[in-house]
Amino acid sequence: MTAGPEPSGQEAAERTARALAETVRRLRAAAARARAEARTRAAVDLATGILAERLRLPVAEAAAHLARLARESGVPVLALAADIAGLPEPGPPPGGGTGPEGGSRTSRTPRASCAASWTRWRPAASSP
Repeated sequence: MTAGPEPSGQEAAERTARALAETVRRLRAAAARARAEARTRAAVDLATGILAERLRLPVAEAAAHLARLARESGVPVLALAADIAGLPEPGPPPGGGTGPEGGSRTSRTPRASCAASWTRWRPAASSP
């Protein structure tokens, strides 16, 4: 029982090289996604901390407040978080790929109008 002619050494090496190149491509893409997710998480965490401190809220309430502000303002949470934290506008990760940031933003109008007044969106005080 033979499965056919054995591949030459060069054919086997080329197949191995292609498989390795595909593995490297997948790993690079996974690393880029992980870096983008880390940048996103850092910006949101920083903005949550700023809101918690300035509005004197527990962190969980500040996170919910950030999400609510973004939803009501019609901007992505990351864009609002970057504005609150004074970070550069979100865009594609270095090297050109796309990530969870949702691509490059060219207009600051929605962010400026909502972030300029985020401190006045104070949640109602809870009664003891």
